[in-house]
Amino acid sequence: MLVKIDSAEENDFIKRKYLNGTVDYWIGLSDSVNEGTWKWIDGTGLTGFINWKSNQPNNMNDQDCGAIRMGEHFSYYDAEWHDSDCSSTKGFICEK
Repeated sequence: MLVKIDSAEENDFIKRKYLNGTVDYWIGLSDSVNEGTWKWIDGTGLTGFINWKSNQPNNMNDQDCGAIRMGEHFSYYDAEWHDSDCSSTKGFICEK
């Protein structure tokens, strides 16, 4: 399943291991069931560690899926999360 990021340490591991300035990755986060209520793919709510980029999520054009990125994209992202159109093509990070 897509990764559930539970801690700053896990977010930093993903940053070091997977992220570069050109690829945007899906994470297992969505508000597609209830707009504004973000849940992980296992059904748990978004509590504890949260790493949204400032002004995110913004639901621009009905964005319901969560992603993580590094580098410049309108502003600089440092392994921060953002919402995106669920039909966009992105890399993905999975965990067991």
